[in-house]
Amino acid sequence: MTFEGAVRLSQSFDAGYPRLCLAKPYGEGVLLLEVSAAEAARPEVLRVLSAQTKAMSVFATPEACQVALAVDGELVAGLDVRRPSVRWGSDPQRISLDGRLGVGDALGLLESFAGVPLAQALFDGPLAGAALWPFLEDPPSPANHEVRQLDPELADLLDQSDDARLRRVAVDQARWCVGRAGVADEPLISAALDAGVSRLVEDTEPIGLLIRSWNEEGHVAGTSLADPRGRDRMTPDQRRLAFLRADAGNAVRAALFPDPRAAAYCALSSLVIGRVPMRRGEVLRLLG
Repeated sequence: MTFEGAVRLSQSFDAGYPRLCLAKPYGEGVLLLEVSAAEAARPEVLRVLSAQTKAMSVFATPEACQVALAVDGELVAGLDVRRPSVRWGSDPQRISLDGRLGVGDALGLLESFAGVPLAQALFDGPLAGAALWPFLEDPPSPANHEVRQLDPELADLLDQSDDARLRRVAVDQARWCVGRAGVADEPLISAALDAGVSRLVEDTEPIGLLIRSWNEEGHVAGTSLADPRGRDRMTPDQRRLAFLRADAGNAVRAALFPDPRAAAYCALSSLVIGRVPMRRGEVLRLLG
């Protein structure tokens, strides 16, 4: 597809507002350009892209410009060009801008990485392209989780709870979410919750694919709200169900996280964002 065609497709309700990636041979590697997406800025994606090789990403918005380097499946270094003191990775000093703070400087790093200049003509004409299904996120840290920011009282109770109670709350919240979404009888979901085994759900195993498909439904429901042509293509009930299924899948996955504290925090995300007072009261009683 062409770049222009990819932009049009990414704005189509019928196509599911796909997040697209175009690819072009570049130096000794491949240059990827995302359309309506920024997946390659994520550590989950960089680890996969860099397996047995190396990958660099540049992600720029008006507020931030991030560069990240991954080698052999490990995120080595990342920095925010506009806030150079903000760094991450196993060896954060591996990449440096020598005090430069512009997007052009970040793209200069990409050119040095590939050994070939960038040019707009790289993306002229038909290109290989594909729709992206985002990987599942790494378990976030409870230290700066949104529950802590949006509901300090709940966070305090979680911090005071032992592992067994945290796990009970996480699983109970997941069961509440799947019941509300009408998917409690889905075999993969019920089997995962009934097994009582904590683990990380893999992206390509059946339940991982199911959760990712529900996240895609939520993506379409949310994106269509901002699309004058697509807003009325879903009824309010259809949109609400799509959001509930996405929340349910993510709550189930979170409830299985090996760390019970992370499991409880993440399973309760939709509770604090959705602000369901009655359910919040039930959770507080479980913790008390």
